[in-house]
Amino acid sequence: MLKSLRYMLNLALPVAPGYRLWLLASVLATGLSPLVNVYIPKLILDELLGPRYLPSFILYVGMLAGLNLVFSLLRSVCHQRLGLGMVRMFHQMSNLMDQKAMHLPYAQGERKSTLDLLERADHGSYALYDLDIHLSQAGGAIISLIGSLVMILAYDWRFLFLALIPNLLALPCFRRIKDLEEDNAKRNVPENRAFRYFLNVAGDYRWAKDLRLYQGQGMMLGKAQAVMDKILAINHSFFTKSGYWNGLVRVLIEGQTALIFILLGLALAAGRVTAGVFALLYGACRQFGEAMNTLLRVGTELITANVNLKPLEEVMQLPEMDMRHGVQLPRDVAEALNQARAGQVDFAIRDLLFQYPTGDKPVLRGLHLDIKTGETLALVGRNGSGKSTLVKLLCRLYTPTSGTITLNGVDIARFPLPLYYRLLAPTFQDFKLLPFRLSELLSGKAASDLSAGEAEALVQSITQAGMGGWLAEQPRGIDSFFTKSLDEHGIVPSGGQEQKLALARSVARQGRFLIMDEPTAALDPRSEEEVFSQMLSITRGQTALFISHRLSSTRFADRILVMDGGNILQEGDHRQLMAQHSGLYRHMFLAQAQQYQQAEDQPSPRLSTG
Repeated sequence: MLKSLRYMLNLALPVAPGYRLWLLASVLATGLSPLVNVYIPKLILDELLGPRYLPSFILYVGMLAGLNLVFSLLRSVCHQRLGLGMVRMFHQMSNLMDQKAMHLPYAQGERKSTLDLLERADHGSYALYDLDIHLSQAGGAIISLIGSLVMILAYDWRFLFLALIPNLLALPCFRRIKDLEEDNAKRNVPENRAFRYFLNVAGDYRWAKDLRLYQGQGMMLGKAQAVMDKILAINHSFFTKSGYWNGLVRVLIEGQTALIFILLGLALAAGRVTAGVFALLYGACRQFGEAMNTLLRVGTELITANVNLKPLEEVMQLPEMDMRHGVQLPRDVAEALNQARAGQVDFAIRDLLFQYPTGDKPVLRGLHLDIKTGETLALVGRNGSGKSTLVKLLCRLYTPTSGTITLNGVDIARFPLPLYYRLLAPTFQDFKLLPFRLSELLSGKAASDLSAGEAEALVQSITQAGMGGWLAEQPRGIDSFFTKSLDEHGIVPSGGQEQKLALARSVARQGRFLIMDEPTAALDPRSEEEVFSQMLSITRGQTALFISHRLSSTRFADRILVMDGGNILQEGDHRQLMAQHSGLYRHMFLAQAQQYQQAEDQPSPRLSTG
């Protein structure tokens, strides 16, 4: 029962010490307070209409006022403490979910089913809010229910049926309300997700130019309004139906109260009960009904919270990448790793086949390839030939469908991921740079934590990427923030400068296998050739793999691999491949060269003066 709710609470409770004790105090205050207000008034009435012993009367009145004050203060303190604990638990769950998302296997994180699950889990995490109130109400209702039941049985057990029957009649109403809440939650999720997307885009300055220059504000607001109209329609239907069933429950309970009042009034008029017993039985029956109503209502809300938290539990149970450090390595793995750290990087790819989980055919088909230590390779080919997929497999972002990739004779899947990643220095076309200080961005350390040698090496890596002059112009140097997201005085490089910073990050990493997957796509041909010349100079004698759609930039590589249809079609240096008159490489190179020649021969457009 409530498995997902219990699972999430067990994960979140460690960050909220004392939460259970405050919850217990809140339950006691919530449950005992109404019982005090049922029983002590009976004692006061009996004293007023009986012996009229003043000290006893003052004692009972003082007890009633004092206990109500104590319970009120205790509930207030508990509410504040529990609310603070719930905020901590909510942020703990958000933190755990973010950690889980970052540790999911890359292929798993790309699946639509996983993205949908993450979205539902994010939406469901808000069920933790007000959970302290629900738990307090549920626990308090149980105490009140037991206490009022004891009082009813002690004075007139027949009234128990009058208190119980309306609540039994209300059970179908609560089941209907529960079904409505579950249906509303499911129907609202996609619309809420869409509306949050529009909100994020509207508040993200990176979209500002496109939205303004292409008159996108009206379209964005129109779509957001359409989604909001759907949300309002869904909620209007829910609250209309829910209000009907909740109203019916109130009618049953108030009808119960009226009937009990009439019967007790008749008994009081006939002298069968005293005024004190009248007040006690009326209050106990009413409290019994309210407690039952609260228990059923809160039970429904807890069941709904459990349903909403189930995606969060499913996310937390997804498999993660193995990022352990310090594990005992088999001898052959340790030896291959030490060789790689020393600079020996020999990859052997055999019978490599890969098909995306959502694809209908393989992207790579039985590929064979050797990458030798110190070799500079250029990988070229048409779009969709499998170049980037091969790089992602080398980076272990995906697992081959079949075939093997070995490093120094050992399957790369056997290397611990953190140790394997330290050997790589990749730059992708769709790279991301975090809005931190340049030193943190490139090395993971603040400038103040770098030694003189480390700081110099960092500046050298930026210079080697062609950004030395740009860095010299920054007053704070490598301590400058990248973009203004976290610092008002942050620097905002151009797109081409960002790509050079991404290249500098790869150089600063000092990995043993440098991978450049079209990292200069935003640069003009002259700048790209300049950067490639610099990178070739930097990586001379180091194992490197370059991918570029501009063949003029890759012609200086030791070996050029031409991919087509998921396999290696040609390989050799530029001169050898150009000598193959019917080869794909020569055809692609000459086609690009002709485009550049035509661009140079084309006369500049003349401005009209008419």
